[in-house]
Amino acid sequence: MNTIIAPHGTVVAHGDDRLPVRFWEKTQLSESGCWEWTAQIGHHGYARYSHGSKSRKAHRVAYEALVAPISAGLVIDHLCRVRHCVNPAHLEAVTNAENIRRGENKPPAFRGSRPALKSHCANGHAFSGDNLRISPKGTRVCRTCQRNYSRESAARKRAALTDPTNVPAGDRRPVLVTLATPRPTTLAGTFRAAARVLAANGLYQGDYVPDARDKEMCIPHFLRPMSIVAALKTAVTGDPHGTSRLADEAISTLALRLGDGPRWGDIFSLETHVDDWGDGEGRTTESAVAVLYAAADASEQVAA
Repeated sequence: MNTIIAPHGTVVAHGDDRLPVRFWEKTQLSESGCWEWTAQIGHHGYARYSHGSKSRKAHRVAYEALVAPISAGLVIDHLCRVRHCVNPAHLEAVTNAENIRRGENKPPAFRGSRPALKSHCANGHAFSGDNLRISPKGTRVCRTCQRNYSRESAARKRAALTDPTNVPAGDRRPVLVTLATPRPTTLAGTFRAAARVLAANGLYQGDYVPDARDKEMCIPHFLRPMSIVAALKTAVTGDPHGTSRLADEAISTLALRLGDGPRWGDIFSLETHVDDWGDGEGRTTESAVAVLYAAADASEQVAA
């Protein structure tokens, strides 16, 4: 058993029973001492752990369970610079300002000095003065680019609501046309509509849609990548967070087709089972779309 000394002198062993077996099954030991996450990895490279209907960063779960609660105003810095590592000995609670000062790619031995940062964004705008904003995640944001993106996104949205065919060909997504036409009224139709939504937007391995609170993105939720559950809800209601009896029926039917089936029969457990399947390592948009089309074919055979 791998035993380490975590922050505050806490002795922690890999497989510690303060975390469920399901958590440890998603980790593996590396030669560097990292406890690497082998399941879902979020868009920024951090491990994601789903428990019930919630998805959290796995390294924060490990730190709070094995070391101490994370005080308000502090973030977790990976001393090993491996973002999907959940070894508490490689984690340290610091202020967001300190985390930024240490730098994105600075090795631990040099984290006391300020790293060299890019002075301009990809479009040539200076990261300084009123043009610089620090996001809640600690990343630097160019205000000029953000304003331009917001204006362009708003224009596309207005055009789509008026006539989906007015959207420039490079930005057009079939989901716009899908949402403008009558919604499905059958299970098979729901599965096929959800498959079209995922094919257009892409599969998101996480809770419903990325940046659900709109801290970073400003495009409509139904145009973002989304989980399988969110796609089924979008197909019926037009909203990744919407609920309806038909969407719940589709989620229940799909849950029974995936793996060994859900452990419990309530809708939250059924949603979790479906999204856990979608969050599995190696899952792709194509594989999720194929599963939805297979469910549509099976539903049609049962109805016949």
